[in-house]
Amino acid sequence: LRRTLELLFSHSNVFGWSCQQDRMRLIHLHEVLATMLDHVVDLQPLAQARLRCRQPPSLSQACCNLFRRMLDKSQQCSDWDVRPLSKDQIEYAARDAYALLVLRGQLDKLQRAEDSNATLSPRPFQREVFVPDPPEDVDETVGIVPGTLNGRPCVLKGRWVPSSYAEEYEGHAPIELKDHGAPAIEWVSRLYTGGMVVNGELRLEAVKPHPEGNCHIVFVPKEDLPELYEASKQPMFREGLRKSRAGARSRPRLVFPPFTREAVCNTPEPITP
Repeated sequence: LRRTLELLFSHSNVFGWSCQQDRMRLIHLHEVLATMLDHVVDLQPLAQARLRCRQPPSLSQACCNLFRRMLDKSQQCSDWDVRPLSKDQIEYAARDAYALLVLRGQLDKLQRAEDSNATLSPRPFQREVFVPDPPEDVDETVGIVPGTLNGRPCVLKGRWVPSSYAEEYEGHAPIELKDHGAPAIEWVSRLYTGGMVVNGELRLEAVKPHPEGNCHIVFVPKEDLPELYEASKQPMFREGLRKSRAGARSRPRLVFPPFTREAVCNTPEPITP
């Protein structure tokens, strides 16, 4: 038995379920297994973290949550001291062992998907900015662009460096037009110019397009969000957006980012210069 156990636990890919007590019993029987059992992966804490359970789940509960299938536990309380084991008992033991392999694969799959989504999280908008060299560094050039020197056309020498739109868009937030073929600016501009936003036509000039060309998203000053949101809830605007839908099943709408409604003016008075 000792030789069999040593051969089993010498494998680098051994899983268990709530196996701390079993580990202590095996070490009590064969102390030489102590270092080998350190490599056994207990899947119960991993499943508990994935399922966000307060209490450690049973193997059957984990399978039910992750696979929508229950394990047959009818043989759990059968007499396991009787030899030979019945066919049902053998199948029960094999089923639990197989469930651990499938469960480990599912946990790994979910973790990989989570890691992949993390890498696909929104990145800062990137662009390249031309940085001209000082006049004394004209010998070493990486790139050139047309320019002027002392009022006369010349060639500026310098280099293109990656930069970010983050500073330029820092005070802005996105509004997205969903389920509609028109550019978002078309409907956002109606909010500004429809008489529901104070000095809307002037403030419309501060709206920025999506830096990567997505016409369904525009960036508006963050302080405009409360008024724009209230304006988008006006019956006339909502009815116009609804009538512009392309099909009976489409549901065109403006999606606003989270914001605080500290000072929302429902009926603003125009500010005269």
